[in-house]
Amino acid sequence: DRVAGHCQAGLFLEHAGERDAMILAEHAERGGDRARALVFFARAAEESLDRYDLDGALARTERAIGCEPEGADLGRLRAVQSVARTWSNRWDVAYALGEQALELLPPGDAWWCRAIHDMLIVAANLPTAEAMHRLAERVAAVDPARASPVPYARAVATLVMQLGILGDGVRSRRFLPAAQRACEALAADSAPAARAYLDVCRACQTLFVEPDPWLALQYARQGS
Repeated sequence: DRVAGHCQAGLFLEHAGERDAMILAEHAERGGDRARALVFFARAAEESLDRYDLDGALARTERAIGCEPEGADLGRLRAVQSVARTWSNRWDVAYALGEQALELLPPGDAWWCRAIHDMLIVAANLPTAEAMHRLAERVAAVDPARASPVPYARAVATLVMQLGILGDGVRSRRFLPAAQRACEALAADSAPAARAYLDVCRACQTLFVEPDPWLALQYARQGS
């Protein structure tokens, strides 16, 4: 019948190397395999986000949520929604979705780090520093050895930058060594970007906390 046909077509296309996640998701959904449909709708949402197709990412995330995910699967989708809403300038919605993602995902997971990275940007623009302080403690609780290396390095470096911009010298200095260790621990192919991120991190910390504008300018030039 048609349901079985969609299921078989999806499996055939996957084994044949089909790369369009939406095609595979549609076949899986119409074939009654919601678990596989969830995997491919989620992949399609992430790919859309990476292309900066924010509307596409949100639409495909909703399709994935329609498959009734739970736990970390739902957390990853909430993280995608949070990041997409951040860059759509819906910061109130983005922050609330990010909080859901952090609760559902293991601390240090790649999508946990991506969610908190954008939440830090939102928190730096709120009227009070309370949200930033809460996020800083969440980052502090992550075991770097178990974290996803590149997203964690970006998150902790962003934390130092935002704390520096806010003039929170105590916390900025506290997290700077962690940012340095995280960036320096990345693989060789990530090293240039990591060094640039670390230099910008130091520039913000030096400019707003020390302050030493000349040294900050040197760090910024190194990171550009």
